[in-house]
Amino acid sequence: MRPRSAPLADSPQAAHSTAAHVAMRCATLEALRKAVEAFDGCPLKLTANRAVFADGDPRGGLMVIGEAPGRDEDRLGKPFVGASGRLLDRILASIGRTRETFYITNLIPWRPPGNRTPT
Repeated sequence: MRPRSAPLADSPQAAHSTAAHVAMRCATLEALRKAVEAFDGCPLKLTANRAVFADGDPRGGLMVIGEAPGRDEDRLGKPFVGASGRLLDRILASIGRTRETFYITNLIPWRPPGNRTPT
C-alpha cells in the first residue's frame, strides 16, 4: 500500500468539496495534473499504481473522455494505451488525427481494483 499525504476524507461529500476547492485554484492543466496526483480523497488511489491524467494536445479541437484507466493505462500512466486505445488510435487515424492532434483523458484518474466498474 502506498503512503498517503493526508487521510482520506470522512465522506464522499467532503472529498468532493475538497477536490472542487483544489481544482478551482489550478490555473493550468499542469497544475491540475499535480493536484490530481497529490489528491488523497479517493480510495481508488490506494489500489492504483499511478494517476492517469491525460495525453495529447488540449488545444487540438477534439477531446475524448473515457470511463476509467485499465491495467495498461495504470502501468504506463497514460490514457487509452491498451487494446481499446490502439483501436481508437486507428479509428482517429482514419480521419487524419493522431495523439498530437487531440486530447484524451478519463473521468476517473485511478484504475478501479480488478478493473471493476467505478462507483
